[in-house]
Amino acid sequence: MINIFKKKNKQAIEQLPETSTPIQEEVILSNNIIIHTMPECFRSEHIKASQAQKMGVIIISAGIVFLIIISVLFYYFFFRSQPNKPIQTPVSTSTSIIESVKTATSTEEQLKQPDEIIATTSPILPSEESLSTSTATSTLDESNINQPADLSAGIDSDKDGLTDEEEKIFKTNFASADSDGDGYNDLVEVLSNHNPTGAGFLADNPNLIIYNNKTYNYSLLYPTVWNQSINNGDDSAMFKAGDNSFVQVITQNNNKQQTIEDWYKQQFNIEFIDQKNLIVNNDWKGIINPDGLTIYLMDISGKYLFTITYNPAASNTLNYPNLFKAMVKSFKVVK
Repeated sequence: MINIFKKKNKQAIEQLPETSTPIQEEVILSNNIIIHTMPECFRSEHIKASQAQKMGVIIISAGIVFLIIISVLFYYFFFRSQPNKPIQTPVSTSTSIIESVKTATSTEEQLKQPDEIIATTSPILPSEESLSTSTATSTLDESNINQPADLSAGIDSDKDGLTDEEEKIFKTNFASADSDGDGYNDLVEVLSNHNPTGAGFLADNPNLIIYNNKTYNYSLLYPTVWNQSINNGDDSAMFKAGDNSFVQVITQNNNKQQTIEDWYKQQFNIEFIDQKNLIVNNDWKGIINPDGLTIYLMDISGKYLFTITYNPAASNTLNYPNLFKAMVKSFKVVK
C-alpha cells in the first residue's frame, strides 16, 4: 500500500510544469517511511505572525498611554481648576458684640460651641458646663440699650470693648485686644462666659467668685475685689466696687403669680413690651429696662422676682457695663 502511494505521488510530481513551485518536500527516513514537509516558501509565515503580535502589543500600549493622558487632563480641568474656598478666620473686633448674642444648647457633642454665639464676626468657643452657665436664647447687647444722656462711657485704652476698669477686674492686658493670644477678642470671651486671660470659662478666672444665695437658691459671678453685703435676710445682695459703683440683686415673692410680662406692664403702667428687650433662659425669663442698667428676672416656676441693677453712683461713668452683662448671664436659679 505504501509503495502504491509513493508511486502515485512521484507520477503527480513528475507531471507538474517545471516553473511550478513545489507544493511539498519529501524526507525519506527509511525504505518504507516518507515524511512530507512544508515547502520552504511557506516557512516564513511565522515571522509575519510574530510581527503582527508585536504590532498588536504596541497598539494596546499606545491606547493605555492615551487613556492615562485623557484621565489626567480630565482631573485637572474638572477638579484642580476649581477655585478654593477662602478660609474664614475669627475677627477680633469689639463691634461684633453689637450684632447679636445668641445662646447655643450645651451638650457633650458640642464642646466647641459657646453658650452664646456672637453673630457674623465672632469666634466659636467651648460650651459652658459649670454652675455659671447662661443659656439665654435672646439678646443682651448694646443694640437694645439707650445709654442715659447724663452718663459717659468708661475709658477703653486698647479699643477692645472692655473699659480700663473692667480690664483691672479680669486682669487682661490694657494694650492688647487679645490678652491670652488665643485669637479671640477679650470682650467676646467675657460676653460668651469664657476666661479672657487663659483656658476655661469665666468662673475659672481667679479674679471672679461665685456667690450662692441659699435662701432664694440663686447664684452669680462677681469680682473678688468687690465688697459683698447682704441685707434683709438675703432679700438684697450688693456687690460694691472701689469707686462706689455697685450691682445689686433684690428678691421678692411673686404673690400674685403674675408672668414677668404682666408684672412689668402693671409696674410701669404700659400696654406693650418691646420684644427685643425680652430674655429667655433655661432657669428664668427677663426684661431689660430701656436704659440697660436694670434687668427684671422671674424664675421658671414663677415663685420669685429678681431685680438686678447696675448703679454707677456719683461718678456718672459706666466703668462696668460689660461686667454687669456677664454677671447677669451668669445668674442661675438652682433647682
